[in-house]
Amino acid sequence: MNRLSQWRKAGYGAGESGGSAIEFLLQLHLLYFATQITGLPASWAGAAIAAAIVWDAVSDPLMGLILDRTHTRRGRYSPYLLSGCVVLGISVWVLFNPPPFSSRVADLLYLLSAYLLVNTAMTVFAVPHIAMGGHLSRDRHERTQLYGWRLVFGTVGLLLGLLLPFAVAGASGLDFDVTEERGVILGRTALVFGVVMVVAGLVTLLAVRSRDCGYSIDNERLSVRQVGREFAGVLRDRIFLPLFGAFVAASIARAINASTAFYYYEFTLRLPTATVVAAVLLPFVFSIMVSVPAWVWVSKRLGKKQPALWGISTLGILIAVSYPFFPAERLAGPVFLALAGGAAVGAIVLFESLVADVTDYGELKSGKRREGVYFGVWRMGTKLARAAAIGLTGLMLDWIGFQAGAEEQTPEVAARLAWIFGPVVGGFFLLGALIFFWFPLTEKRHARVQELLRRKRAGR
Repeated sequence: MNRLSQWRKAGYGAGESGGSAIEFLLQLHLLYFATQITGLPASWAGAAIAAAIVWDAVSDPLMGLILDRTHTRRGRYSPYLLSGCVVLGISVWVLFNPPPFSSRVADLLYLLSAYLLVNTAMTVFAVPHIAMGGHLSRDRHERTQLYGWRLVFGTVGLLLGLLLPFAVAGASGLDFDVTEERGVILGRTALVFGVVMVVAGLVTLLAVRSRDCGYSIDNERLSVRQVGREFAGVLRDRIFLPLFGAFVAASIARAINASTAFYYYEFTLRLPTATVVAAVLLPFVFSIMVSVPAWVWVSKRLGKKQPALWGISTLGILIAVSYPFFPAERLAGPVFLALAGGAAVGAIVLFESLVADVTDYGELKSGKRREGVYFGVWRMGTKLARAAAIGLTGLMLDWIGFQAGAEEQTPEVAARLAWIFGPVVGGFFLLGALIFFWFPLTEKRHARVQELLRRKRAGR
């Protein structure tokens, strides 16, 4: 395959900006929106969000199996990219603009059904998008560049997720720190993000459609037995399992971190939301963006495994030993950790690139290339991790005595929030590092796999 131009690499990554912005909006604000604005108990809201994410997790590998069997005149990926971005743009607006119900049960059912729609649309767009990165190039270093562009635009999405709510608040003359007004701001922000999602999806579609082959790679009918066989084959892959397990642990850590961030900064450090966004979260996002080219450069010289292991281990240690001890109303510690932690988070690009490399090994073993099902199972694991983390977060908030809807929390609750935000999150990152230590696909072994694949394709 011819090498991709920078325009096509960037265009491929562009779709991640809309999806990442929406994901960040959901992770940072949905639990807070459901408890503080809608008024649902934390355990109710956590259970509903977790249930919707479980569906999202199950639908990801199913979408991968469907993708591997898709054959249309417009290509294998393009129809899903188009329909997914449009429905996702509409459904996120629906989620953050609930009608006024008189019943808590009605509020709960609306949250559950709207979030199910959001997650279904996200699956239809995101699984083909991430899987296509492995299809667009067979070169392992070019793949890292593709997923680097994806992470860069994902970081742009994080910036939008941070800044747009405050831009909407300023344009509307509303105060983000007033609970009732925050609900209005988030509803209008969701509309803006919906438009961003549609535009980003169309940019990706235009950039990659000429490389979208209109063939399926598996003509076997999809049955319950076949689904089970496909899942079992991926989950028995001894190369894939350590990578998968490490990323699931890291995803649990990230989800707990994102879900409790505003609680920690508001009730433990007693910092205004605007200050946290400008002085902590914004530097964190910029640090991720700046670090991505560095991680790509390092991986080209040292391979992908060791740098990825360094990144996740460093992140776990920094988080575990820092957050419980930061003094209230002080920014120096959180700002330093935002910069250092953001640089470590940039190593995530190496994990996704390694999944594409693992599909090479799967092709060598079976003779079939399974980007769809591998990335579907990959996303399933991360979504199940998020579901577990959200549900666990809701239970932990209730367990430490958090009062939903209260303007103030007791000093004991504030201190316990710090331990959730610090050692609990850091511990999951370190668990991921321990699992990833056993990942066996080194740079040398992957080069050998690709050489054998080239010979096999050439009939030698």
